[in-house]
Amino acid sequence: MDAVSDPTLPTIVIKSSAQVGKTEVVLNIIGYYMHQDPASMLVVLPTIELGQSFAKDRLSAMCRTTTVLADKLKDRKDSGSAATRTGSTLLHKSFSGGSVNITGSNSSVGLSSRPCRIILCDEVDRFPVSSNEEGDPVNLARKRSQTYWNRKCILTSTPTVLGNSRIDAEWEESDKRYYFVPCAACDEMQALKWSQVIWPKDNPGEAAYCCEHCGVIWSEAERWIGLKEGEWRPTVAHTGIAGFHLSELYSPWSTISGIAVEFVKAKRGGPETLQTWVNTCLGECWDPEEGEKIDPDSLYQRREKYAARVPEGALVLTAGVDVQDDRVEWEIVGWGPGEESWGIEYNRLYGDLSKEEFWDDLTLHLRQTYQREDGTLMGIQLVGADSGGHYTDEVYKWSRKAGQRWVIPLKGYSDPGKPIANFPRKRGKDHKVYLTMVGTDTAKELVYARYKVQDDGPGKCHWPKVDSYDITWFEQATAEVRQRKYKKGVAYFVWDAGGRRNEALDCRVYNLVAVRILQQHMGVRLVEHVPKESPDIPLEEEIEETQGEPRPAGKRKRAKGRRRKGQWVNYEGSWR
Repeated sequence: MDAVSDPTLPTIVIKSSAQVGKTEVVLNIIGYYMHQDPASMLVVLPTIELGQSFAKDRLSAMCRTTTVLADKLKDRKDSGSAATRTGSTLLHKSFSGGSVNITGSNSSVGLSSRPCRIILCDEVDRFPVSSNEEGDPVNLARKRSQTYWNRKCILTSTPTVLGNSRIDAEWEESDKRYYFVPCAACDEMQALKWSQVIWPKDNPGEAAYCCEHCGVIWSEAERWIGLKEGEWRPTVAHTGIAGFHLSELYSPWSTISGIAVEFVKAKRGGPETLQTWVNTCLGECWDPEEGEKIDPDSLYQRREKYAARVPEGALVLTAGVDVQDDRVEWEIVGWGPGEESWGIEYNRLYGDLSKEEFWDDLTLHLRQTYQREDGTLMGIQLVGADSGGHYTDEVYKWSRKAGQRWVIPLKGYSDPGKPIANFPRKRGKDHKVYLTMVGTDTAKELVYARYKVQDDGPGKCHWPKVDSYDITWFEQATAEVRQRKYKKGVAYFVWDAGGRRNEALDCRVYNLVAVRILQQHMGVRLVEHVPKESPDIPLEEEIEETQGEPRPAGKRKRAKGRRRKGQWVNYEGSWR
């Protein structure tokens, strides 16, 4: 905030972890220019919806509760207020000498409608590569201030992926300022680093920070005192861009031990949870090892001999269906806690996809039941079906006939950072199905990360020693390579198969989408399965002793569940 009033710094970059006050800094800057130095301002959020939420919940609240701003900006609903006279709206706030304009990075109109002296872009790593094909949203916003000699551009964000992070690219052009704090023992100044956090073996709850100069372990009180006595220091020569980096190690709302516990949990959860921790806790970019191709033979050698068709750890079954010109291919996957997965079978069906009989035949194949290791019969709980290329109308018709909440048509789009499964609240008005948009880049990145998980548990992929999982399947499942490309000067990544067949990978992605829909929208919880013969389950005699009189013979309590096409889903996720 001090750098904002420095006339030698036209650009300020804040690269930080989550929940350390970035948005409050943006609000304070807005308040400063409203009260002390009236100017026209443009605030850019990732989407217009987030802009509306920011305007209503944060900006308006700040103006109402800050005495010196209360009379500067009146709410629109106030009768006869200044807002009525100046024409203020939710996304456009006028005040004497200036205005606040709020827009989304996906709105090229909002980014190019009027000149503004102060540009504030929040969470720039969530901006699209191009705003309606008109170019980088950050550059479009910057153009708005070009005619002002005293312009300011403030960019803030939590970083994402190395090589594809706007905030990291801006940070690399800055003077790279870190917050240095003194050691309570030796008084030496230092920037806090994760490498200096230590804890006893297998006990992250006792983690503490260790001074890099004298080796003394800090208490939490000493860390807090150091934060109050610290100072910002640039680490490279002055560039005209002030860059600030801040991690959760500096947060007064977090403890070192709590951060260490979260790290251990993230590491156990697999690469995807570890990436989230690196981005949101350390405020650093995640390195996805660009261009690395996983060796299909190494995955082939990891095949296992299952004790039953469905291993005991699998709680639900899904199917991913890839549609081609002359056939469909599908994989059935079992899912356990932490989305640990077991490949069950891979199959193909050839025929005339324009005929209804073909899809009826496919339904019969997918309506089969599978026996789990403990004897439970399981059915496929959700089918994710490709509808983005071949026979789109036929897939829609199949979904309506087989079950609109059993067969979910999927359509992929490759914009980076999109959610894996964007399941709609209602059926489409035209096609009458729950068409789900798939963030294919995000999904493939997660699938490839899970291929590398070696230990049993969250994220681990298992495959059976059966004919359908031959070396060809693994070659298809690893066919694509992540490559960096540029669009209008902005780096982004694409997945490229290079002409190789990749149906197995697509089916695996569709299964991931299916299990996400089950968990996020259909109430399925992947909790640990307790085997029937587990000694932790009390015997019938013990239940009777603790619960009183036994239930009369012949009367059984109905299992709770939701009715779906004449079948019940119990808490273990199997069909009855």
